[in-house]
Amino acid sequence: MSRINAIYGYGGFAREVFPMLNDQYPEHKNIFIVHKKFMPHDKFINNHPLMSFEDFLQCPEKEKYLCIAISDSKKRALLSKEIDALGIKKINVISPIMTYSFI
Repeated sequence: MSRINAIYGYGGFAREVFPMLNDQYPEHKNIFIVHKKFMPHDKFINNHPLMSFEDFLQCPEKEKYLCIAISDSKKRALLSKEIDALGIKKINVISPIMTYSFI
């Protein structure tokens, strides 16, 4: 598999967005990611893989895409700059009734 999609976050908002990511990209590996200091003991959320952002960066997939699902706008903006600096592509998750963008 050459592409991996991630939802950054694992709270309620991320859990709401994740099914739409699966619907939009069923053919790709879709995961949750968080910063390693917030990594819980359980490596799954709603039966979907959870890994640290640091482990995500080491994934063998050549194409890495990320959607930020964190409600705090200041944290989202800081994370967005970090992701841009690392060259990770951001994606929008779209449902038939709404669009969620990374900022």
